[in-house]
Amino acid sequence: MNSEKLTNFGAKLATTTALVSLAFAYGARTARAGVCTAGGGGVYNCSGAANPGTDVAQYFSGASNAVTLTTSPGFGIDPTINSPGQSAIWVQNGKYGISITDNNASVITGASNSRGIFANNTGSGATGDVTVTTNGDVSGGTGIQALNNAVGGNVTVTANNAYGTTSGSGIINEARAGGMSTTTVNGTVEGRTAVRTSSDGGDTSITVNGSVNGLGNYGVGVRADVNNGGDQTITVASGASVTGNTTGIDTVANGGTATITVSGTVTAGNGASFGPSAAGIHTDRFTPGGVSNIILNSGANVSAGSGVAISNGTYSSNYGTVNVDTTANVTVNAGATVTGAVNLGDGTDSFTFNGGSAAAITTIDGGNGTDALTFTNGSVNISGSQVTNFETVTIGSGGNVSFNGSVTSDVTVENGGTLSAGNSPGLMSIIGNLDLDASSTTLFEIAGLTPGVEIGGHDVIDVSAGTATLAAGAAIDIDFFAGFVAGLGDTFDVLVADDIIGDLNTLNFDFTGALLGSGFAWSSELFTYAGGANVGRETLRLTVVADAGAVPEPSSMFLLGAGMFGLWRFRRRRKAA
Repeated sequence: MNSEKLTNFGAKLATTTALVSLAFAYGARTARAGVCTAGGGGVYNCSGAANPGTDVAQYFSGASNAVTLTTSPGFGIDPTINSPGQSAIWVQNGKYGISITDNNASVITGASNSRGIFANNTGSGATGDVTVTTNGDVSGGTGIQALNNAVGGNVTVTANNAYGTTSGSGIINEARAGGMSTTTVNGTVEGRTAVRTSSDGGDTSITVNGSVNGLGNYGVGVRADVNNGGDQTITVASGASVTGNTTGIDTVANGGTATITVSGTVTAGNGASFGPSAAGIHTDRFTPGGVSNIILNSGANVSAGSGVAISNGTYSSNYGTVNVDTTANVTVNAGATVTGAVNLGDGTDSFTFNGGSAAAITTIDGGNGTDALTFTNGSVNISGSQVTNFETVTIGSGGNVSFNGSVTSDVTVENGGTLSAGNSPGLMSIIGNLDLDASSTTLFEIAGLTPGVEIGGHDVIDVSAGTATLAAGAAIDIDFFAGFVAGLGDTFDVLVADDIIGDLNTLNFDFTGALLGSGFAWSSELFTYAGGANVGRETLRLTVVADAGAVPEPSSMFLLGAGMFGLWRFRRRRKAA
């Protein structure tokens, strides 16, 4: 309840207390109505079915004890007629903490301008924790609000169904003095911001096992106080969902680490009241130095109707000056889907496809700072137009990447990684440097004599503003495509760079996918252009020549460099599907 309502409530407190005392005194005679009776020592039990005609708001204040409230089977309460503007159950304690437990599927209904359950541990020198557990339905303007002003006091809310209105929340969880805020959703929670939590120095944990629906703004909104930081952990379990009108999951923190792990669905609508922060997942910081880790596991699906799936930084002014240097680390594991754009904003950011798909991603923007894009353990087709503001692109072990168009980054193919140009075939232009590590593979497909075109052409990787470094042991895999077979004298310049560093005699050329007719062989050389648009640049040139030696067996591979021929056996690698 806000300060205005707390002030107004003081005038009504005597009347409310009298009504509750009357209910206590005649509890046996009013069994038809939902009522909570005292058991001594701050312990209360609520029983009776809801009766809107007789139910009144239940208010408790523990002056010298912790307040413990439980329910009996069949309990329900709906005081919206007799106690308008009041919470159905309001427990306020100034000293020792609050525990509210409903294990009996109770139906608790508060007024549309108040709460179903309000647990408020406040007052000078307050101590203890606040715990609210419900197994039924709780509704009101806000379904459940739990607040703790005790220094170091924790707040734990575990709810089945909690419903707020378009101007309230399903659950509000606030640890205001360094305690930890923990929220678990097992059923359906909805409201303007469905789950809203905040902390001042303490950590925050939110677990969604059910369905969360933000009717106005966020599905899940997390705030750390501007003066003190804390770590944030948000988990969306397999089969669970979080939906927001503007943003699915929104976190703003002060330092600390925010870790968002999704195995279910996170979506945002087309609401734009919070401008550039509207996204499926949005993270931000009040101060520099924070880290956001976003992990999308198998079954994860993150999207936004406005097109921004994941956003870090670029907040609007609603919460003051935000958008400071913040590191975002996003990992898309196998079986996860991101639909729309990814904007990582300021800071030193990373985006990793660890078996995940890029098929539904429109753009991946690293933003300012030194940013890294990595592909591991899966096949990805991606275009340079999808990748902006990354300083490094790395294809790691198990990564198999087909890259179309231009990318303004240094590109490294590590041990166990595979790079190919275009999309059967095509052109990849690297505005930066290219490093092919030992035991990396670079695949070139050949469907014709024209360089860099899909129909009737062959793959070309053009390192247009840097150096290509070919480490000893790097594999160059050549495959014919679409039934093409090269003939005597055909020449293919597959790798072009301002400078190529490497010894062709130490490379592993795999021609098993590009077998020639009897009497022909492949040769390779580093060739320097003497004229034309590439004058002074170097190329890795492959040429079909007459074989002066024995006719090779059909299954043979050749190591060719500077006119040397040798028999090698290498497994053929295909372009990413």
